[in-house]
Amino acid sequence: MNKIFEEHVSDAQASMVRLALDYAGATADEVFIFVASEDGISMFDFFYRLNGSVVEKEQLNDVRKSGGGMYDSLNESLAWVLDAGLDEIDALEEKCNEFGAEMPTEIRIHYVVGSNEMRAKMSYEPKFSHSDDLTPGSLFDSWVGDVRGGSYPL
Repeated sequence: MNKIFEEHVSDAQASMVRLALDYAGATADEVFIFVASEDGISMFDFFYRLNGSVVEKEQLNDVRKSGGGMYDSLNESLAWVLDAGLDEIDALEEKCNEFGAEMPTEIRIHYVVGSNEMRAKMSYEPKFSHSDDLTPGSLFDSWVGDVRGGSYPL
């Protein structure tokens, strides 16, 4: 694969990590990012390991560190982050088209804050468009459940 294209992919993944970290106020220990893009349907979502607990973005206030401020889990900042994540997906798709590369149908990113370590897995086979039962949301929820159960499948 073209080195310049790979840099665009890495930059997009790093931008997604920054979005999720900025939303949590950089207090998370780990960040898990889920991206789906298939048959015109896109989803960007994320969750965290914070203070030893796996929490979704809407649950940040329940486990925030003492003395920390409240997270805007319902209003403009969350909507902005989710929209910005979708913009990153669109930009990545444009780069894929520009370089003649296939757009991943799913990207899972795991970022460990303390060590600055990022792992990502990109899938290219259909994940939900072929199924009446699967949705991007159900795939995300399944991954959250796996991580809560102690598994880190990417």
